[in-house]
Amino acid sequence: MTTKTRKATKPSDSDAGTESAPDVYDQMAADREGAETPPLARAEGAGDGAKARVTLPDPFELEMIRLGPDNSSPSMRLYRSNRSQLMAIHFDEKPAEQYTQQLREAGWRWRQDDKVWAQKLDRDRRWSTQADAEKLFRDIGNAIRADLGLEPTLGAGR
Repeated sequence: MTTKTRKATKPSDSDAGTESAPDVYDQMAADREGAETPPLARAEGAGDGAKARVTLPDPFELEMIRLGPDNSSPSMRLYRSNRSQLMAIHFDEKPAEQYTQQLREAGWRWRQDDKVWAQKLDRDRRWSTQADAEKLFRDIGNAIRADLGLEPTLGAGR
């Protein structure tokens, strides 16, 4: 018994009267050709065609909690700095003493120059330092919201 393999072909003009969908691969190629490619950053001191590494801003924001009922309300933000190896919490308005005391007891320190509460990342604990910072951040943010009679916020991915 012999089997024939049939080569897939595009519809031709001889297929008169039959309506067919456009070739997906041709359409994808046309889309790529028509798309504008963003300019690539050049690596300093590198030859033609070299690409620079794309990096996140440092520090970068992980979470934000509004401390009021609307978008114009003050907020608090959680940042991570890989360069400085620290976590930071910034409040738009000074929080009550009980919350600053809670930060101090958890090992956070006030950095006057940056106007943030900061804590060094512990290399031995890896990701758990950040996880602890995220939990404390949410706990304080939701406690402040509760003091104002607002619903708690849900954390990222929860």
